[in-house]
Amino acid sequence: MKFHTFLFTIIVLMLSACSSVSESERPGDADINREKDVIESHGSIENIDLLTRFTEHVQEGEKDSIKVIQYTTEGDPIISQLEYNQKLNYTLDTTHDSFGSGEVYEHECDSMKMEETATETTYYLTGCSGEGDRELLTVSYNTEQQDYFAVSLESPHYEMNTKQMQWIEKSEGTEKVTSDFQLSTEHLNKIYKQLVFANYLEEKTLSSACDTNNNQTYKLEVWINNGKREFEWAACDDGEDSKEMIAVAERIIAIGKLAGQPE
Repeated sequence: MKFHTFLFTIIVLMLSACSSVSESERPGDADINREKDVIESHGSIENIDLLTRFTEHVQEGEKDSIKVIQYTTEGDPIISQLEYNQKLNYTLDTTHDSFGSGEVYEHECDSMKMEETATETTYYLTGCSGEGDRELLTVSYNTEQQDYFAVSLESPHYEMNTKQMQWIEKSEGTEKVTSDFQLSTEHLNKIYKQLVFANYLEEKTLSSACDTNNNQTYKLEVWINNGKREFEWAACDDGEDSKEMIAVAERIIAIGKLAGQPE
């Protein structure tokens, strides 16, 4: 009886060890560069601008390469490697996908294109051997597919709150308030697109500490379904995340200003 108990304990320990290794060292993670690779995982997308630039380089005949990693629901990476040098070579690696074919596919394609609609942007490989055109990645920003979407943005000169339906213009200590400010689905989709392409779900390194007078600070709140994201940073913050978020905020303000113009 003691021997059986001892053997059972050893087996449990061995299984636990195997489980911990598989969780902490997922196959393929060591090959991922979060600065240079495009990474899509359950609605979050990193470095999508690099894929746009790669598409432009292919169309212009400029040598370039990029890696696209897409995580399955189970958390397994599917890796697409693209190499362009007069010809576009595409390699699809499914060997890390527990429920996939476990194979590596190679194709030679003619070119690449990007198609944008009001609700999504899709990147295609065109003229691929044995397949023709092939969809590589689609980025969706359709607010009508969400249960709820609202944005509040405070900038040095404007405030917009789609939740409270309010628009405020600030100038020399005075405020001009527009109530019953409503955005169309088209304008909400444009704002959502800015947030998705900036990967608003990712943690950002932001600070407003340099703004001692509190007059150059941006505050952004995003409500989507049952979740909420909050950001606060100042124009004097010279970090890369701050620069990106200022650009996003100014584009959102521009969308709000355009939406508020009389037809």
